[in-house]
Amino acid sequence: MASSRSGVTPPWRRFDLTQILTLGAVLISLAFAIPQTITAQAAQQATRDQGDNLRPQQITDRFSMAIKQLGNHDNLVLRLGGIYSLKRIIQDSRECQPMVNLLTTFVREATGRGPAAPTSRLPSTCRPRSPWLPIGNRSAMIRRST
Repeated sequence: MASSRSGVTPPWRRFDLTQILTLGAVLISLAFAIPQTITAQAAQQATRDQGDNLRPQQITDRFSMAIKQLGNHDNLVLRLGGIYSLKRIIQDSRECQPMVNLLTTFVREATGRGPAAPTSRLPSTCRPRSPWLPIGNRSAMIRRST
């Protein structure tokens, strides 16, 4: 108190021009940084949403291509490619039951053991068991993903 009567202000109450300018610069930087951060977060969320919307479309496209490959009766390699494409779709998709049903139907028709047996059979070089390999590995894939 005695120092304030003599006209001298304490050092913690004195501000010089440099401190005032520094404080102003910090406040202005914050005023510009906060909206930019909000905009960047919104753009990042929009990108995530767009990716989430594209994922089902990509799985549908891959599923359609795998079905075309399975339906190719002339090329055994393409049919096996379709089987393994379905395996990968089963790994990537949350709903694997349609692919399992498709593979089951394929095996029934290809081996002649189902109600919808085709008139032609697979060549002897094709093992009818091969479509079951992706399904058999499903439990191991589930254990690895959890």
